[in-house]
Amino acid sequence: MPGPMSGVKVVELAVWVAGPAASGILADWGADVVKVEAPSAGDPYRAFYGAAAGLPLPINPMFETIEEAVRDPQVAASGAFIDVPVADGDARMLATPVDFDGHGPVVTRGAPETGQHTEEVLLELGYDWNAIAAFKAGRVIP
Repeated sequence: MPGPMSGVKVVELAVWVAGPAASGILADWGADVVKVEAPSAGDPYRAFYGAAAGLPLPINPMFETIEEAVRDPQVAASGAFIDVPVADGDARMLATPVDFDGHGPVVTRGAPETGQHTEEVLLELGYDWNAIAAFKAGRVIP
C-alpha cells in the first residue's frame, strides 16, 4: 500500500540523529530518500554508536523501510511479529521482545475500535448521559 509520501523524492544531507531519523520516517511513509554522505566517513553517528556498543565497525541500518523488515523471512522466522485480530481481518504487530515461559504471546482479542469504550470511560469519570450527548452533538467524541 503506498504511503502518504509516495512519489516524493527526499535528498537528505543531515548527520547525527534528528535529520536522518526524520528521513527514515519519511522513507517509512513511502518517500524515496537518498542520503548523501561524505565518502570518507559517512554519517559520524554510526561510528559513534558502534563504538559505544563496543563494536569495531560502524552500524548501518539493516532495512530501508519497516515494510521491508516485516516481509523479511528471517524476521518472520524469529517470531518478531504476531497477527492481531482487528475489525477487517488481522494486523501484523510487534511481538513481545521477551518470552519468559517458552510459549510466546497469546492474543485473545484485538485492540478496541476508535471510541468503542468512550461512553463507559466518561461515565466512570463522572459525566452523565446529557454531557455525553452534548459531546456527541459537538463532535467531540464519535
